[in-house]
Amino acid sequence: MAAVTAERAYLAELEGSCRTPIAGLAFIEAGRLRFKGEALRPDGSERFEIAAEGAPADAERLGREAGRVLKTSRPKGVLVQVQLVQRVRARRADFRHARNKAVGSRFHLKPRCARLDCILDSFG
Repeated sequence: MAAVTAERAYLAELEGSCRTPIAGLAFIEAGRLRFKGEALRPDGSERFEIAAEGAPADAERLGREAGRVLKTSRPKGVLVQVQLVQRVRARRADFRHARNKAVGSRFHLKPRCARLDCILDSFG
């Protein structure tokens, strides 16, 4: 359970999801929690790694600290583009949900800009 806690804390610190090019692997070896993490540029052109070790009881702190170190040491642009796309997709889903709820009522939501749907569709 400590390994999973460290991995989840690492992903949370980097605001990661299944669509973010980051990875974390924690395991217990000889009574110590060992953690390896990495982040990639969205196009996969560069990889940034981190490793940490500590007591299993400190799993969450270890994972968050590894994520914080990687976040502050990576070059600009790594993960930022992916996080922006994720935010746009989340807002798009919120907008569609609200629009679908309003279809049955006397009000209909219309985008402020005629290009909004086109812009949102470009993010998948």
